[in-house]
Amino acid sequence: SASLSSSTASIVSANPNINTTYSVIGTSNSCTNTAVTTLSVNTTPTITLTPSLTICSGTSTSLTATGANTYSWSPSASLSSSTTSIVSANPNTDITYTVIGASNSCTSTAVTTLSVSITPTISVSATQTTLCSGSNSTITAVGGLNYLWLPSTFSIINSSSIIATPTITTTYTVIGANGLLPNLCSSTKTIQIVVHPKIIPVVSPIETICVGKTTTIFATGGNTYNWAPSIGVYFPNDSTTIVKPTTTTIYTVTVSKNGICPVTNTTQVTVMPLPIVDAGRDTIINIDENIVLNGTGNVVVGFLSPDNNPLICNWCPIVTVYPQKTTCYTLEGFNSLGCRNTDEVCITVTKNCDVFIPNSFTPNGDIDNEYFMPKGYGFNQLDLIIYDKWGKIIFNENNTILGWDGKNNGVKCPQDIYVYQVTVHAISGKEIFRTGHLTLLTATR
Repeated sequence: SASLSSSTASIVSANPNINTTYSVIGTSNSCTNTAVTTLSVNTTPTITLTPSLTICSGTSTSLTATGANTYSWSPSASLSSSTTSIVSANPNTDITYTVIGASNSCTSTAVTTLSVSITPTISVSATQTTLCSGSNSTITAVGGLNYLWLPSTFSIINSSSIIATPTITTTYTVIGANGLLPNLCSSTKTIQIVVHPKIIPVVSPIETICVGKTTTIFATGGNTYNWAPSIGVYFPNDSTTIVKPTTTTIYTVTVSKNGICPVTNTTQVTVMPLPIVDAGRDTIINIDENIVLNGTGNVVVGFLSPDNNPLICNWCPIVTVYPQKTTCYTLEGFNSLGCRNTDEVCITVTKNCDVFIPNSFTPNGDIDNEYFMPKGYGFNQLDLIIYDKWGKIIFNENNTILGWDGKNNGVKCPQDIYVYQVTVHAISGKEIFRTGHLTLLTATR
């Protein structure tokens, strides 16, 4: 009766710890009888369960129950299984799980609690993700309360931003959490800052040119170039260009690689003045005339031979010329700086021709008016024929020099009226034909 609630009642409560056989003796009117019953005792399982712990949101953990043959978990919505001894749990909020373990119809219960710590969603940005060497960028993280920046140069805790000045392309890492770091529930983000090396442009040295001349300047160090000022620059976007400044000019070139990280450098082109040269005023002359060219300047000057035809005095400041067609003569001068200047004088040549024929002459030996000779300008040949009053030719000379001396075959002709015929061959190639009467006087008062 040690494991019974009573030893004399008809109904007793039995709680034996082991298998036990009970005997009961019943009495009625002094008569007794005995009955026997046996209770088999099954052991109640002792359930062992993973203790309460904290996990990060968005993660899972394993829960393990031991001590029974079968298990039943609840609530089961966030569990991988509700009947296995090991389950995977991924709750979104704090939760308490209960597991019932059973062995031989005997059950036992155990509980565990999972606390869920929120994992922050971290994002990171930069004011510039591409930098020129020596520049900086501000990198900012959002989404957490505390941060840790890497590389170790920026091991700054609790700062949401850093100022990065990388010398080479660098990847920066930020670890963010809602609690103090190090913290189990944290997120990591990275951002790369690309660094372009510094360009060191090299430009051509200072050039010296004369007014009106061109020179070549150049720059190296990149693959894109821009020259300024652009006035007088032949190729403003080439590394090597030709320039023609009118005054001393400082040229600035902007050099970059594909337009990234431009830098500037300068070079100077010094423009030297030209000497003063004056060839004189343009003039008009007739084809049978000459003219004296008189060149002046603030330096020694000389006329150049036109069309490689030598002048009477080559490279002289004063020279007489006999142009047969309109010709421009160039005067040249050099100053001590080596600058050359020229000026041009143009002589317009006309081809006019005119003839004056006297109507009488006196070949009487007094020296004056001894010959009959047409006069004029612009011709290079004169043919003369004299006829007597009967139409007989008494003088006929081509390209005459003196004209008619009043004689026929060396004999003086008498005073009379004669007929002349003149053919004038002009320098221009034109022929002029004249005829008329001529009086030969043997004596005058």
